[in-house]
Amino acid sequence: MWNLHYLKIRKGSFVILVFQPREGYGSLYCYITNSTEELDSAILTIEKVGWHPVLQEYLDGQNPEFTSGITVNKIGKKVMSSIAMRRIIKNGQTYKAFIDEYRDVRKSAEEVALKLGGTSAINVQAKLVNDKTKIFEINPRFSATSPIRAVAGINEPDIIFRNNVLDEQIEVESYQKLVCMRYWNEVYVPYSTYEMTHKTGKAENVNSFIVDYF
Repeated sequence: MWNLHYLKIRKGSFVILVFQPREGYGSLYCYITNSTEELDSAILTIEKVGWHPVLQEYLDGQNPEFTSGITVNKIGKKVMSSIAMRRIIKNGQTYKAFIDEYRDVRKSAEEVALKLGGTSAINVQAKLVNDKTKIFEINPRFSATSPIRAVAGINEPDIIFRNNVLDEQIEVESYQKLVCMRYWNEVYVPYSTYEMTHKTGKAENVNSFIVDYF
């Protein structure tokens, strides 16, 4: 069990902490705790689903957040590509991304990826605190922002395939500076089509359409 002696007090008040599972995705089972009661509840909830809680320092929401995609060659010795984007999150997912150089953010992500001995795709998430990069999460996998990176010119699955399977030596040094804005869209289906699909359990000769509003 967690030793709360190390977690509770700073100048007589509770230190705000973040608990989230090592497993999972997005913000699932991620809790900001403001008291020992909330802390206990977060730990028990995560452990109840069979996952393992991780303690994190609470970083203020006003600090800009970045996600960096790093690809490391198959022997873990060289960064083949790196790209960083500042992101705005909604429901645990990136819905606005600002792709730029962010050299310091990328440098810290590259260094961590190499020091950990990682290979292939590595996703590093960080915040900028007092002009310093503070990493708070590392995922050794392709991330949900991989399609955005591909549009900017860093196609991570292609890079990994060419290096691991075709034994090509890859080094991508530049990418496009872009702004990505994700959004919902509406798909319309005639009611008669809906009724027929509901009746037969099949979708045939689908005549759905998307309206171009602008």
